Amino acid sequence: QDKRYQSSKWGTYRQWAERGAQVRKGEKGTPIIFYRVIEREQGKAAAAKRSGKDRVFLTRSSTVFNAAQVDGYQPDAEARDAAATLGPIERVREAERFIKHTSARITHGGHQAYYKPSEDRIQMPEASSFLGDSAQERTEHYYGTLLHELTHWTGHSGRCDRGLTAALDRKARAMEELVAELGAAFLCAELGVESTPRIDHAQYIQSWLEVMKADNRAIFTAAAAAAKASDHLHSLQPQVQDGTSDKTQSEQRPSQPMQQAG
Repeated sequence: QDKRYQSSKWGTYRQWAERGAQVRKGEKGTPIIFYRVIEREQGKAAAAKRSGKDRVFLTRSSTVFNAAQVDGYQPDAEARDAAATLGPIERVREAERFIKHTSARITHGGHQAYYKPSEDRIQMPEASSFLGDSAQERTEHYYGTLLHELTHWTGHSGRCDRGLTAALDRKARAMEELVAELGAAFLCAELGVESTPRIDHAQYIQSWLEVMKADNRAIFTAAAAAAKASDHLHSLQPQVQDGTSDKTQSEQRPSQPMQQAG
């Protein structure tokens, strides 16, 4: 986006106030949109025919500010306090098994999450370093981030070949991030991980909007690429006797995630 801040820390006005910081007068916030998946009980008649639950996607918007826009924020002290109290996340067995069967090279350490095409490697911070208001939210942040990077991993020339190079221009990079975010959303829904807003949502949303303004089919192109990435990851899962994976994709989502109206 145009406003390139040094810090990757973002928060709402209220969240900064809770940390003893104050958003400076005149600073403009960055809009974000995030979503959650909840299960809603059906009526008795519907429940008799189906599983008894519907998945409902809820969206919500908010406005966040970068750490560079506030006064009174002490990152070193916050990091020390967080490291002392967080502890391990709650492991999601189905997600762990799914990720393991991809055989992706994943290393942990440092403070950034990324996929490095030249080494064909995913780098993740330690799971215990992910922040959240609860153990469940920290778990969601960790798996949401890892599945985002795993979708990037499918873009390698030996897999889905989305032309990932260090020379990607801004538009191509924004499109790839949109593919990775949609891919992570598909996978989170399939693996039982609720999707929660991440720091980089605020960083990328402006570039995503620019891509979609320039091409009104961009979201459908990105969704198709994300579906192909998800299909590839499913193809790496062990096969059962009838020739299908542990959980067939037809049970999880339609083969075409989106269709353009009209």
